[in-house]
Amino acid sequence: MKKPVLFSALLAIVVLASAAQLFSGISGSVYGAFDGRYLWRGQLLSDTPVFQPGVSVGLNKFTLDWWGSYTFDTGKLTESDYRISFTDNLPFVPLFSVSSGFWIYTHPSALYTSNELFGTLSVDVPAKPYVSFYFDPVYGRGGYSEIGVSQELELFGIGINGALNAGYNFGENGYTSSFTALAGTLGLSYTVAGVKINPAFTGQYSLDRQYKSLGLWSLNISYGFGFDEETKTSGSGN
Repeated sequence: MKKPVLFSALLAIVVLASAAQLFSGISGSVYGAFDGRYLWRGQLLSDTPVFQPGVSVGLNKFTLDWWGSYTFDTGKLTESDYRISFTDNLPFVPLFSVSSGFWIYTHPSALYTSNELFGTLSVDVPAKPYVSFYFDPVYGRGGYSEIGVSQELELFGIGINGALNAGYNFGENGYTSSFTALAGTLGLSYTVAGVKINPAFTGQYSLDRQYKSLGLWSLNISYGFGFDEETKTSGSGN
């Protein structure tokens, strides 16, 4: 009887140690946004309020995301998307990082699914400039490129964040190839008990008559979690 008990105890220790080592590299966040309307790449997808929740989980250099959009006027989850990505610094140039992967877009109410490949090059300097390219070979049958910058400052414990981006649509989703819109976001953020609250306003200026100049208010709430390698605790709020 002693040998099986001893073996089980040793096996349990090995499993727990392996699990702790695995979980030590996991981090992520859960979040939700209440938006006055749904703007995406210059396109107005909903002119009524939406709730957009999401979950992001990262392990080492890989990240798995889920994101959804619930439209209040229809009472339906109109979009449910999944993304897997890999991010790493460029060899010998650590300021530059490259992220690549793919999105799976599903629209439960419209009963269609699409896929999109993407790549992003970003620079770890003030304003964090980036350039991204997306290609949808299935439903959208085209590409989209975006450049942008973002910055966050803290003053008396309150974050002040801003972002600016512009895009070009290469015939995706039936649009004629053109610049889309110049969009800017300005918001405030405050973190309490690991929960980050971020009210913001986004305005976009149309760069082509296919798109509209619009604005929207949003309230974003997020909670970060992670397993520290030394303390092995979760709920870091980072």
